[in-house]
This record gives sequence, C-alpha cells and structure tokens, in this order.
Amino acid sequence: MPDPEFDHFAESYKSELDKQKALTGDREKFFRYKVSVLSSLFSSAQRILDFGCGTGNSITYLNHFFPQAKIVGYDLSPKSIAVAKKRFENLFYDDLEQLTAQENKFDLIFMSCVLHHIPLDKRVAVLKHISTLLNAKGSLCLFEHNPYNPLTQYLVKTCDLDEGVVLSSMSKTKELLMQAGLVVDRHAYALFFPILNKFTLNLEQKLKAVPLGGQYYLVASSNVAADN
Repeated sequence: MPDPEFDHFAESYKSELDKQKALTGDREKFFRYKVSVLSSLFSSAQRILDFGCGTGNSITYLNHFFPQAKIVGYDLSPKSIAVAKKRFENLFYDDLEQLTAQENKFDLIFMSCVLHHIPLDKRVAVLKHISTLLNAKGSLCLFEHNPYNPLTQYLVKTCDLDEGVVLSSMSKTKELLMQAGLVVDRHAYALFFPILNKFTLNLEQKLKAVPLGGQYYLVASSNVAADN
C-alpha cells in the first residue's frame, strides 16, 4: 500500500477543497451525488465499505441513503481516520489486515477518487486485495477523475491534494480491474456540470455515454460472482 500521504491533509482537507469553490461550488453536492448513484444501483446493500474514506466526507450520505446498512470506513491515513472517528459513530480502520480479520465480507465497496493516489505499480495489487473483501455477490463501485475533461485536468493540477498523481482513463481502469480478476458490469461518465439541479441531473442520464464527464464510474464484481 502507498504511504499515508493524507496524514498531512487530515485537518485541512476541507479547506483545500474550498480553494476551488469558485469553479465547483461546494463539493458536498458531489459527495451526495455519488452516494445517490450507489443508492440507485445497490439499494439493498447491507454491508458497505468506504475504501479510502479519508476524513469521512461520504459517510454522512452513506448513513443517510443506506440507513439499515452497516457502513465501515477504511483509510491508510491514521490521522484522517482519527478525524473521521470524531465525526461519526461508524467503525473505521487504518489497518487493512485488521479490517480483513475483523469484518465479514461486503455487499458493496465504494472507492471514490482513490485510485489516482495509488502508485501505478501498486494499483492492480490493491484492486486484487479489494476483490477479496467482496462477498460472492458483492460489487465494487469505483469513481475516478476523467483525464479527458479540461476542468478536471485544471482542478487536479492546481490542487495540493493531487500533487504528482497520475490519472487513469476509463479504458485503463477497466484494464486494471480485469487484471485484478474483476468483471466490469456497468460503466458511465458523470458530473458533467458544476451545478447539480433537477435539469442538469436529467441531462446527466442522457450524457452518461459521452466521454467528457468530470468523472466516471465503473461497477465490477468478482469472476466467481459473475459465473454464478
């Protein structure tokens, strides 16, 4: 696993994102949007892991959209997990071996803009390990920045949180998932508009095949689940 670089940003994560408000508005709407997509696809999920949860920005919405589910957070940054524990009563882990040993497998693993922070040579190994945390019918839903979107490119280049990262296109991420033994079941581009309202959300559905969204998501399952 990569070094816990986000230890340096645990206390200032929100303020770092707030620097880009002029272009994106409040990022909270994006956290909510992505979890609402999860809810529309996996409404019956009972055990959910937020892999790379940071300080817990998506946990608020996971708790809201999945009130009956057990929501667990994992991040390799101990300082980020310490902040998350102060904010929420959910279980959080900063030790992957401890998480694997203490938790049953998950119906759904959510991975939001985490992959590009993992070194290139470790991405397949991390995805392979994530696949072992899924139950037989479980799914991984992975959101990532789209490197072909000009605004996304600008935001990444000007954000201290993303210094030195290498973005992954949808086709490359599909390839990584396949190398990790996962089968891609669904994919779509998303977040075409910095303003999210009823009108733009309806447009999102019509544009999801257009490769210019600010982000994209992939849903993948294990070969074992796909064969059943």
